[in-house]
Amino acid sequence: MEFKSWIATPNFKQMIMLYVKEIVALANSSGGYLLLGVEDNKEITGCTNYDLQNIIESVYDRTMPNLFTRAKVVELQGKDVIVITVDKSNRLCGISSGEYYKRLGKNSKPYTPDRMEETFDEENDYSSRVINQSCVDDINLLEVYKLKEKLKTRDLQSTLVDLDDISFLKDLSLLVETEEGLKINVAGLLFVGKETSIQRFLPQVAHQDDR
Repeated sequence: MEFKSWIATPNFKQMIMLYVKEIVALANSSGGYLLLGVEDNKEITGCTNYDLQNIIESVYDRTMPNLFTRAKVVELQGKDVIVITVDKSNRLCGISSGEYYKRLGKNSKPYTPDRMEETFDEENDYSSRVINQSCVDDINLLEVYKLKEKLKTRDLQSTLVDLDDISFLKDLSLLVETEEGLKINVAGLLFVGKETSIQRFLPQVAHQDDR
């Protein structure tokens, strides 16, 4: 559960970006609830002049893949609190600007390429599973570019961004050298795969996105 003030940021666009960051982090973790109109110290200050449909659509437009969230209003201490329900995602979710976040305890932390690599090493039971029918043509080069740009801004000393795309993905353990050539694994497909390839190889994920 995460609390966010409604009154601290009067600019709606800036406010939505703060909310989207938390929603993405929850979706990339175990899911949860975002309560708008509650301060960090749990003081209820409430929400005014809101449009639930506009909030839901703004979250959808600013996330990739587009996230469907549910919102309702609960009256607490005579004030309106907006409760946004965020489901755990089966795909890596990010902000449309190319930023990724994940919950670490009670806080949301940037989910950078180096952290991705650590996660893949730890959770290699499914995410590292090689998709034997895949090839380099299943890679979305735009997503690779976004990963490089994100790493470049987060770690000025990193030499990963200087590598060619194939070497970059291999170093992040998203692309695997096999006897039959280069193959993308499940994690690689979720991070940098083409939409058509995800629908082909992981139809259960594509189905979740259509909900």
